[in-house]
Amino acid sequence: MTDALSATRKQDDSVRRLIEQLGELSRRFAPTDVATKEHLLEEIRRRTIRNAALLFRYHESLCFLRAYPDSPEVLRLVERELQDFSIRVTPIVMEDERAAQRLLNTGIAGTTTEYPYDWDTALWLAERFPDAVAIDWNAYNDAETDTLTSVLPLLTSWPENDTLDDPDQSTEDWVRLAKGEGQSDFVWLVARLRKSSLPSAVKRHLYEQLELPLRWRLDDSEVSRSSARVPASQIFYQQGPISRPEGDLHSEIIKPLPPLRHLSKPQAKTMIDHIRAALFVRQRELYPEDHANPCEVFLADVGRGIRIALAGTEPAFRLPLEADYAAFIVKNGLPIGYGVGAVLFDRVELAINIFDTFRGGEAAYIFAQYLRLFHHHFGVTTFLLRRYQVGHENEEGLAAGAYWFYYKQGFRSFDAKVARLAEEEFAMIQAERRYRTPRRTLRRLALSDMYLCLNPKAESYKELSLSKLGLAVTRHIAEHHHGDHVAATRAATRKLAALLSVPQWTTWPPDEQESFRRLALLFGLIPDLKKWSKGEKKALAEIMRAKGKPCEVEYARCLIAHSRLYEALRKLAGEEVQP
Repeated sequence: MTDALSATRKQDDSVRRLIEQLGELSRRFAPTDVATKEHLLEEIRRRTIRNAALLFRYHESLCFLRAYPDSPEVLRLVERELQDFSIRVTPIVMEDERAAQRLLNTGIAGTTTEYPYDWDTALWLAERFPDAVAIDWNAYNDAETDTLTSVLPLLTSWPENDTLDDPDQSTEDWVRLAKGEGQSDFVWLVARLRKSSLPSAVKRHLYEQLELPLRWRLDDSEVSRSSARVPASQIFYQQGPISRPEGDLHSEIIKPLPPLRHLSKPQAKTMIDHIRAALFVRQRELYPEDHANPCEVFLADVGRGIRIALAGTEPAFRLPLEADYAAFIVKNGLPIGYGVGAVLFDRVELAINIFDTFRGGEAAYIFAQYLRLFHHHFGVTTFLLRRYQVGHENEEGLAAGAYWFYYKQGFRSFDAKVARLAEEEFAMIQAERRYRTPRRTLRRLALSDMYLCLNPKAESYKELSLSKLGLAVTRHIAEHHHGDHVAATRAATRKLAALLSVPQWTTWPPDEQESFRRLALLFGLIPDLKKWSKGEKKALAEIMRAKGKPCEVEYARCLIAHSRLYEALRKLAGEEVQP
């Protein structure tokens, strides 16, 4: 071994030990640890990191320390390192293909993200990062089908169609010729489709059928995981071990919550951009985030430097009955997780994901605040988790022991057999501290959705089946209108306008008219609607109108107050109504 190679390996071993030590210290917060962290950060800054895996590990430790700083100096040193992180990354990914692959899709400054984003995301990327996003032609040409050939004829002039069939010219070559100079192939394609005369729904469908692979160079982008920040008015410094919530989950949920701040439209649009960026660099997309409503973004400060933003859905994209919301979780200005919540009557179907880097920190506390937010903002008392959240067809959830995390919080399985298995398994865990639930048993436990109910009748809770309500509408359209949903909607709106005494509904704002039109098909099937009291009918009309108002939270709250509507929908779904 040459002296130079030996010296390089010694340097690599030395920086490895420093990074490993920093990683171990990052989750310790004794007063004596602060000076050691500061020393390590200063020392590592002077070292070269050549190994991609080690560089990634260093980055994740920095991110955790940025979310959980224990002194202003630690915060300053960490922020300095993260803001300069592309300086470390760029040489490695430029010189070493294996290192570039190791850091691909990490969202770190200086790396590349590859993903076939949907239409709404493509529009967002083309507007904000026109020079950084391009079609990944290598991936596209490796695909089995040339999907663009079916769409390009709709976006070109008539004489150009003959060139699209030329076997001597690839689709890639044609697009690069057609786009001209000064713009990327991706921006050109999005612009051509956006400006076409096709209906917006058709544009979205055509683009998403392409499954177009994209490459997004993050470079020094402010949205990379290294640089993304949501302005924070003050920093919460971790002065001691990260603690769990005091008391049980029920007590934490019902604890009074400070009023949420309704963001102005400019503030809301900025927050929505933060949400989207945090997800997109991680190759994630969510329906309510794609269609987030700048009229309805609320911000909750839940303590310990944690804030949760809640964004409603634009009226045109709202779910038929549920009120759908995207959530964004920030710790000391750093994005650490996201979630969704679909509210219906007194229940909310939840999903929450704390990013890998921050798991094992305040997950239990954050989860409690998440439920607390939905309870106080909407008035819900029942919380649902779909089985994917607890590990069904979700290896990450199984490995993390998600089922037991929720079980210990008080959630229980809907399925009676699974519930009994959980009781038996939990008894074994309590009896033997070293016992670990086998993976095959975790898979069985994850076969059922879970729920937590704040009222004492939790064991009798039964979910309202939305699919059965949808089938009732389908059968009605087929039997009474020969499958013509347009005619069925027209008849339903006439019927409801008369029954609810709202002949003026056609003068409402367009979104409120549309919500009345959409809900009329379902509510028109309620058999005893004529017998409802004047007050109940008036409240139903308000619900139909509220579904299209700028803030959907009003609709969600009105639903909870209308017990007769809930009972009617349960009967319509063919379910027994609970006393």
